[in-house]
Amino acid sequence: MVQQKKRLLIGLLTLATLLLAVWWMNSHSAADSTAESTPATTVAEMIEQSDDPATAAAHAVPDSTDPTADATAGKPGTSNAAKASAEVDLHKRFQWALQQMGECLGVQPVMDDNVQPSLSDLESALQSEWGAIAVKSDDWTSSEIEMPDGSRRQLKLETDYDFGTPPLKRLKVFSKRDSGDPIQIEIPKDHADEPTDGIMDSYKAEGKVVSEDLGGRAYFKDGQEISYVTKNGRFSELEVSKNDKIFRCNQLLESEPNCTCAE
Repeated sequence: MVQQKKRLLIGLLTLATLLLAVWWMNSHSAADSTAESTPATTVAEMIEQSDDPATAAAHAVPDSTDPTADATAGKPGTSNAAKASAEVDLHKRFQWALQQMGECLGVQPVMDDNVQPSLSDLESALQSEWGAIAVKSDDWTSSEIEMPDGSRRQLKLETDYDFGTPPLKRLKVFSKRDSGDPIQIEIPKDHADEPTDGIMDSYKAEGKVVSEDLGGRAYFKDGQEISYVTKNGRFSELEVSKNDKIFRCNQLLESEPNCTCAE
């Protein structure tokens, strides 16, 4: 009898332990399930909850329903607000490039928030340090013309520098194709050699000028040199040298310019 009571007591304790274990597992499983069913706070929600306006603005996500959210300057249908924003970004990128140039060459360029990536604005930024540009030359220009029939032409004006002779400007006209190399178009010799502004304008007037690139150089009175490439009047590439230091900056019209300082 005593043994039966002991076995009964042990069985009851075992059953109680099992029931307690099952209850504990079920309660924790429910808590985990609740946690999993509750969505985590997203970055956007955290920003919306932030009391700091700068934090919210810095991490704001463009509204996909806004047709101007992804617009960039120069694209058809771009809103005035998007164009203005792109202009501000362009000014800021060039300001940054000028600061990098200043650190590289040991100068302090003078600029404002509206500084443009152009030769005239660069000259103004450096005038207090180096004075005005003394000599400027265009090494080449390239103009793309859209003809009335939809075809495209390219006008290339290049300057030949031969030692001991004055520089000679030569014009070449090409027909551009969707694929393959452009085909050169024969033009009169008096158009090809030292073309006047009137001749250049007459070729451009045959269609619509869609882009103009230019490569040139400029020198200050103490020998500092600027070489550059512009697209529609704005720097896309820039190199500024002073004594034995050279500052180079490419992709100035892109979102991330590439600038270096070398000796």
